[in-house]
Amino acid sequence: MSIQIKFLKVIGFLIAAICFGATLALVGVKTGLPSGWIGAVTLIGWAVIARDRWRKRQQRDGSEPGAPERVVWQRFAGYSVIAGHMAFAAFNPQYDLHVGSGNYLAIDNWTLILGVLASATLFRTDRYERDERDDRIDAVATLWGYRSLIALLVPILIFVGFLPADLQPIYGNFFAAHLIVGAIIASLLMAQASQLLHYARDSMDRS
Repeated sequence: MSIQIKFLKVIGFLIAAICFGATLALVGVKTGLPSGWIGAVTLIGWAVIARDRWRKRQQRDGSEPGAPERVVWQRFAGYSVIAGHMAFAAFNPQYDLHVGSGNYLAIDNWTLILGVLASATLFRTDRYERDERDDRIDAVATLWGYRSLIALLVPILIFVGFLPADLQPIYGNFFAAHLIVGAIIASLLMAQASQLLHYARDSMDRS
């Protein structure tokens, strides 16, 4: 698989997962039901199926992804769904995220986080199968994540600092905090995307 195809695969997976998370939020506010459980169960189910498939492929012919890369895919999937869910709330400030505000957005968000943590337990042993290659890729990805976080925080801080007074009741402190959390998640996604692409390049160099 070429690096271009791998890049498209990562981007396509990211877009699909973000859209899934946003759809969960939309379904939640339209139906009044806690749709976060759907996302949590889906994440756990995907993790079970993907982990089994990847392990069989690796045992059969040594195909990637290896154990550390599988962990990155799991985190990438979970954070992407959470990012989509939060993005829906960010672009729809008319929906209050506070618990008890008439919707389940806040509860759904925490439910998705629990789903990510639960699916991560399936990859617990994979986290320890690391070598120098994984540490090198992780270091480069961390740098990309740090740079993207700074790039995202600067416009957010400008937005908060120069927000007109008449818009402050709509885009207040809670909305600003929501944006900052979103920036952190986006920087994690950037780091994980960088890891996945570096794993792809590394596997091509070794083949």
